[in-house]
This record gives sequence, structure tokens and C-alpha cells, in this order.
Amino acid sequence: FFLQNKIQRIENLACVPSLRFLSLAGNRIRQVENLRDLPYLQFLDLSENLIEILKLDEFPESLLILNLTGNSCTNQEGYRKLVTEALPLLLDLDGQPVSERWTSDEEDEASSDEDKEFPELKGPFCSERGDPVFQGLQPPQSASPAP
Repeated sequence: FFLQNKIQRIENLACVPSLRFLSLAGNRIRQVENLRDLPYLQFLDLSENLIEILKLDEFPESLLILNLTGNSCTNQEGYRKLVTEALPLLLDLDGQPVSERWTSDEEDEASSDEDKEFPELKGPFCSERGDPVFQGLQPPQSASPAP
């Protein structure tokens, strides 16, 4: 935790590439930087800083929880949508669940609808369906051992 330490820049984190949790809340950080190379970072709290403009490509895609409350960048039009689209694994943004993502039940329901619409896509493709393309094909013969 580096809370309220008057930190102005995010730097010198390359030496801890396995970092999973980082809280820099309540500092004087003006821009998000030097986080892209933290491939295991899952929790990032940058709340109550001075971040005005977000550079979304500076965030690692591994983030699950991100808190930017108290920064003026959160007032940007379409902020929530932009962030959630840029971070595909994000589950929580600013203390709110990312509800734009499909839940497991919704995915199952969508899959079920596809099965009804395209029954030919269900099950194995080849000989069981009798496709003429696959008729007459024989499995490869293994080489006979040399005498």
C-alpha cells in the first residue's frame, strides 16, 4: 500500500513483474503509466488522485478490479464503456460490478438458442452425419515392423 504519500508518478515497478495487488490511492498521480508490463496485476486502486486523461493502453489486460473514483477522468463521456471494452477481464470498476458482461447463465441461454437455430452444428461432423466428403476415408495404416 502506498496510500497518501504524495506520489506523483507510477514508476520503478518493473522489478516486481508478479505484482497482483497495487493501491496508490490518495496520492498526486496525474497519469497512468508503467503498468502495462505487470502481467499478473489483478487489483489496482488509483482512487483520489489527479488523473484527468486515461491512456487505456497503459493498463494491463489482467486487471479484474480497478478503482479510479475521485479522478476527473471518470467524468469523461462514455468512460465506463471505454474502460470495460479495453479491459476484457474486468469484473469491478469503481466499486460497481461490470454488469455489461454476460453472466454464465446468459451465455448458456445464448448457446441453447444457437443449438435450436443450427442443429447441424451440434455433435461430431464426419461419418456419423454421413457427409459424402468423409465417406470412403480409411484411418491411416501403421507401418509394419521390419523383419
